[in-house]
Amino acid sequence: MEKRGDWLKARREELKKRNKSKFSVRAVAERVGITGAGLSHLENSDAMPALDLAIKLARELGRPVEWILTGAGGDVFRGVPVIGSTATGPNLEMINSGLAQNCREYVDINVQDAALYGLMVDNDVAAPYHIGEVLIADPNREPVTGEDVVVVTKSGNDPFIKMLASKRDGKVFLDAPNDRSQRVIIDLDEIILMHPVICVAKSIAVKAR
Repeated sequence: MEKRGDWLKARREELKKRNKSKFSVRAVAERVGITGAGLSHLENSDAMPALDLAIKLARELGRPVEWILTGAGGDVFRGVPVIGSTATGPNLEMINSGLAQNCREYVDINVQDAALYGLMVDNDVAAPYHIGEVLIADPNREPVTGEDVVVVTKSGNDPFIKMLASKRDGKVFLDAPNDRSQRVIIDLDEIILMHPVICVAKSIAVKAR
């Protein structure tokens, strides 16, 4: 009979294949506020986590709290939640969170990975994308050179969409998708997030719950 810890461990191991350091036992345990031994115990037993811990685990594993506690509701996720716009940036609390599945708008496709999120294009800064389209980003994959990325910095300036030109010497070099003369150089430690844009959805695919 499957134990609660079996599905928790399987999901963490799935995420670990994408980002080994972020989803190690130790790293996840630190982010949810328990010891590595404590998380290992949960993953190797049928112990019921306290509700506050279950909420934190849901955010880390990109699954609803119900799934953390019961194993139900985590097989297929309907749609990619739209958790912000190119003008506002993503809602940081909803990234890798089961909370995102309650968003009012979503891109109407079936996905197995609940971590994906969408940003509505609502300004010209996101050119060559068009207003009304949705950029779909993957928060659990490292971007590679040549990809467009969603970038949020500590400066508090507006988020932006750029092409990753390179990373070197502690700096990130970002180009406008259509104009390399508009290069932006940012210290790596000033970046809160930099997520690759993996695809674009037309406005017709956006639905309301």
